[in-house]
Amino acid sequence: MEALAQKASRRSISMNRLIGFKQKLQVFQKTVKQYMRCVLPCLLLFVCFLSEANEVFAQEVAPVSLLHNTQEGLSDTSFDHYYRLLSRLFYECPMRNQTEAIELAEDIYQHTKGWRKNQRTRDERLKTSANVDAFFKKLSEELLFLRVDWQNDKLECNGPQEIAVVRGIERFVLLQVINTSNTSLSGILKTDPVDPYPWSAIQLAPGESIYLLTKLIFENDGANSFRIILDDTGGNTREVTLPVLIQEPALLRGSISDDDTKTSCPARVYVLCDDHVYRHTKPFADEPTLTEKPVIFRPAMWKVPFSYTQGEFEILVPPGKTEVTVERGFESEIVTKTISLAPGETGQVSFNVRRFIDMKEQGWISGDTHVHWVKNSWDINEDLDLLAMVQRAEDVRVINNLTLFQWTPNGPFIKPDHFPMGPVPGYCSNEYHIQMGEEYRNDNIYGHINLLGIKEIVQPVATGRGSGGDENAIDYPTNKTAIDNCHAQGGIYCEAHGLGPFENGDTAVNAVLGLADCIDQLDAPYYYRLLNCGVRVPLGNGSDHPARLVGCARTYVKVQPHFTYDAWLDGIRAGRTFVTSGPLLVLKVNGSDVGSVLELKQGEPIKIELNALSRYPLGNLQIVSNGEVIKSVTTQDKSVSMSFDTTADKSRWFVARCSPNDEYTMIRTAEDYHTARPHIAHTSAVYVHVAGRPVFIPEDAEFWLDRFQRHLEEIRTRGHFQNAEQREEAMAHVQEGIKRLQALLHAHKTLIP
Repeated sequence: MEALAQKASRRSISMNRLIGFKQKLQVFQKTVKQYMRCVLPCLLLFVCFLSEANEVFAQEVAPVSLLHNTQEGLSDTSFDHYYRLLSRLFYECPMRNQTEAIELAEDIYQHTKGWRKNQRTRDERLKTSANVDAFFKKLSEELLFLRVDWQNDKLECNGPQEIAVVRGIERFVLLQVINTSNTSLSGILKTDPVDPYPWSAIQLAPGESIYLLTKLIFENDGANSFRIILDDTGGNTREVTLPVLIQEPALLRGSISDDDTKTSCPARVYVLCDDHVYRHTKPFADEPTLTEKPVIFRPAMWKVPFSYTQGEFEILVPPGKTEVTVERGFESEIVTKTISLAPGETGQVSFNVRRFIDMKEQGWISGDTHVHWVKNSWDINEDLDLLAMVQRAEDVRVINNLTLFQWTPNGPFIKPDHFPMGPVPGYCSNEYHIQMGEEYRNDNIYGHINLLGIKEIVQPVATGRGSGGDENAIDYPTNKTAIDNCHAQGGIYCEAHGLGPFENGDTAVNAVLGLADCIDQLDAPYYYRLLNCGVRVPLGNGSDHPARLVGCARTYVKVQPHFTYDAWLDGIRAGRTFVTSGPLLVLKVNGSDVGSVLELKQGEPIKIELNALSRYPLGNLQIVSNGEVIKSVTTQDKSVSMSFDTTADKSRWFVARCSPNDEYTMIRTAEDYHTARPHIAHTSAVYVHVAGRPVFIPEDAEFWLDRFQRHLEEIRTRGHFQNAEQREEAMAHVQEGIKRLQALLHAHKTLIP
């Protein structure tokens, strides 16, 4: 009760301090008068997709069949069916193949509704069609599989003679309906017990088939059979009945403790049951914020395959083998145990979680630069106690909980608004810290920026059509104004989404002008092009929760002399960062950390050292300099130390990176992913200046110069302003960037003999 009273008191203080903030926003909200007639961007589009995802299973859909057409592949109607089926699979029935299912669904989406659909070739359609067939053939080996044959005179089911189910636990069944008759089949398939999922009508020519997913759940002894009924349009009803064996569930209890402190600790818990399905543990199994997330910009949700726990958990599981895996962040060992339980049996598993490295002891502090701690609908605050648990379970030392403004046709909202800007009372210590900040957003031309370490909210929080208002909303004040305000308050800002709208917002302009403190979610090749223009800017990253899981991409910052939030911000200012979705990379050049500038004479020695650690095999481990890979190792080891010598032949920058493949960007700008791509890490740069000059490659300056000129034209033609002075102010900022690049190009030409 005391804790609840303290929380209520904190929220009361928060609300009183926010009254002025909300009153100021009322003026801005009065501009919201009508529905946008333009394409809905960014979060508004995302919110609409969430609504669509909730309704996707209730849609009326056309009859479908799995056409094995070797000439053209699956039809769009068939693709739509399998998109819905896969969406159901990765939402209701998470398995080891969940990521594969999500990626296959995205591939299908790009054939039917994605912006690339008109660019897809016949060969790509054939490949995707073959992948669909292969996926479900493989799935038939993992789920209970029933082949249902529509024959000339009967319906026949090939499968087990008796179906084993567990009382109160869903049993998923993969059906393959095949027309083995001499005539076409058009009809509706139903089951008893009834599956609430609205299946498509079936149309199958002789020899054609279609896959369907259903589920069984038996709560009592009243029913002991499973019926499959197929009604065709000719009035024929055929059915097959299979007996059901109902077993009692087993009860599994677990506990997790920190190996150092011997006390209970939060963590992730994966429970993989005997039927190959992941299930959620109590007490948080029914918390949607913790158990499900959107497939970004798609009409689908995915079920998180793990549960969060404070340290103790329990779950009813099917009898048989249950595999339990415990994870805590990127610095602790992953522990897996298997237990076999009989029907009605109670079992206990205990885990000790051990750090294989303590990055905090070495001065490296992990953080998520971009969290909105709200429910998946975005417009309702989530409980901060849950965030504190998730923060410790993910072992993310710093959480930046960012307030945003979002216009919608039904009215705007401002969330999260647990507290005003600054540290969150009761949630900050020398181990973990939660800070309120702001995401200042413009969808149309500038981009989104995260304002960290500010003391007062920067108004108006969002500008322009989309986030800031309807189609009449103006693109003013500019992001530059918000950046200046942030810096005046002693804060830093991070470009939130790489290069911004259409990959050509204000991001690169701000970097070239020396304004950018950090860039999040930046594609690696673009980072190299900026570095090749003499720009010194570090990488950052964050999850953008609830779009993704907290900490799925995070920023490690080297702090001095010890951990405070201000020291963490200072480390970003100094460029002492690496970003990661798993591996830990510590790069040194001549003993200096990333962010350092080394002034050397030509021919002086350079010693490069890299220590890499991961919970998984590191894969490709590389050192990149001036855009070229100068050292590369491919390894299945989880720990690698690399050291080599070179000489200062010219000005250079050095970064380190690792990946299980050739992808070194964990969250892409142009095409978002349902979560961060795993097992990728990338450091910020160490800068070596020879003869006092930074790296400068004119081809990259010309690349950005072209981008800036196009951005200037976009402001002139697409920007929405109240008057010419506002437009000129926005354009003047980009013109400054153009002048800066032109001056660098001119200076470079004068240095050429």
